[in-house]
Amino acid sequence: DHWTYNLDLIVSYLSVYPDKLMHLMMDKKFSFHDTHYKVLPRDEKYVYVNGKVRQFGSVNKDKKKAKLISLRKHVYDKVHTAGGKGHVYKTTLLVKLLNLIMNKGASFDPFGIGLEMEADKPGWCDSLNNMPGIFGSSVSETAELKRLSLFVQQTISQLKLSEAYKINIPDEMNDFLKKLTAALSENLSSTSKTKDFIFWDQATQAKEKYRKKVWFGFSGKEKKVSLLIVAEFLSLLVKKTDVALKKSYQGKKTLPHTYFFHEVTRYKFIKAKGKNKLNRKGLPCVKALEFKNYPVSYSLEAPVHLMKVLKNIKQKKTLYDNVKRSQLYDKKLKMYKVNASLKGMPSDIGRSMVFTPGWLENESIWMHMEYKYLLELIRAGLYKEFFQDLNTALVAFMPAATYGRSILENSSFLVSSAHPEKALHARGFAARLSGSTTEFVSIWLAMVLGKSPFYLNQNKELCLKFSPVLPGWLFTKEKSTAEFYFSENNKENITIAKNSFGFSFLGKILVVYHNPKRADTYGRGAALVNKIVLKPHKGKEVKIKGNVVPSQYAKDVREGKFKQIDVFLG
Repeated sequence: DHWTYNLDLIVSYLSVYPDKLMHLMMDKKFSFHDTHYKVLPRDEKYVYVNGKVRQFGSVNKDKKKAKLISLRKHVYDKVHTAGGKGHVYKTTLLVKLLNLIMNKGASFDPFGIGLEMEADKPGWCDSLNNMPGIFGSSVSETAELKRLSLFVQQTISQLKLSEAYKINIPDEMNDFLKKLTAALSENLSSTSKTKDFIFWDQATQAKEKYRKKVWFGFSGKEKKVSLLIVAEFLSLLVKKTDVALKKSYQGKKTLPHTYFFHEVTRYKFIKAKGKNKLNRKGLPCVKALEFKNYPVSYSLEAPVHLMKVLKNIKQKKTLYDNVKRSQLYDKKLKMYKVNASLKGMPSDIGRSMVFTPGWLENESIWMHMEYKYLLELIRAGLYKEFFQDLNTALVAFMPAATYGRSILENSSFLVSSAHPEKALHARGFAARLSGSTTEFVSIWLAMVLGKSPFYLNQNKELCLKFSPVLPGWLFTKEKSTAEFYFSENNKENITIAKNSFGFSFLGKILVVYHNPKRADTYGRGAALVNKIVLKPHKGKEVKIKGNVVPSQYAKDVREGKFKQIDVFLG
């Protein structure tokens, strides 16, 4: 699942450095990671086992490649040219992202809904650990593919590059792009009932051929490709993801399914020298000719990712309401479960099936995914719904006695009301600092700053805008004091005034919002920013009317030249 975090990191960087877009995407050069672990083609990993076709042993260690890498004296873990024996190949981030999009775009399942689990791993929910074996696919990744494709489209638009502008891409990648574009065009215009199976076969063939070509390294030859060709490909792929996401609802259902698995209903054995071809473990290899697909019980994961790509707030509100009416919402705890009941699901989907409902990765309140959902609510602009859920779903607002541990630490999961032992409901287990903590920091940033605090105005000048999303009850009722670190070695006791909210900006600037009426900063009657005062470490204050720090000061803020910023709301 971590490929989806690449875009999160890029977006976070650009929210502070929007003026670096051209440098990041087109000027700076990046390499590709090299490895001796190889994703096998279908004719080596589709096998016949106990009367059924399965996808087993998808990843193999290539000894020849391992030796090639071991013989390199420098930068051994980067993709090289000349069959792996030349120099390290470098290209732009735009090309790297296009390469990722192409590989994922060629990974739709045979029904054109989710992206295949083709390399032994199920994605975010690792307890569905056998899903790859039964040809699992994920709708979450379909939504992320759309998001990444839209981002690259938007990047090209923001850079104002003409369609005639050409980028250099590897020769092998150019062939892959042509074949995939043709397959997408054919799929989207076809009326055949088997069009998605045909696309799956064509796209996978193109992907496998590309992987074979570049396994030991790029040739080093490049092709100049116009952005018109890239734009055409991205447009087709976005349309493909739209069709896929619509189909994930499975008819008239109100929620998208996150996962699907597939049964091979027709196949033939692959022959080699007149005998059945065997994989490295002695299992006969087969070619899949037809599939039947099955949805896995609802999971919170698909709604999380779908929230990122729905077109308007009305669609997002509908999705929110449907989630809350579903089994994903724990009405007793007023929290969100990682999945609905798995009753009726085959044990083949993975270890989730062995857990008691409400425990671990089966119907529990899995904090990382619940916090992901809360984050998307505030990003979607569903502020009323976000704060309503925050009061019951955020651990910091829970009674410590109920949670069973300090409310200052996160857990892997909380026991949901689906668990038969009522005394355990809402109790947290397995303390951890990973995913849920990261999501909480992102939630906090969205609350105190809003989207993209730094931005470029129409004149391409760097500006700073404070757009807090804070309820009135989070502002102080009385004057208070607190410790604040202006730097690692500079701690001061500061006074926080009545009716205010303070936080650390960029790790070194104290920002204080002053809200005399303690009104919400969103919705009707919102308290809006009307004045900003910049206080330098030395010298005179800078007073600004309105809610935007203009270019002559925005860069100085970013560089930490101010000690404190007072923002007045009214």
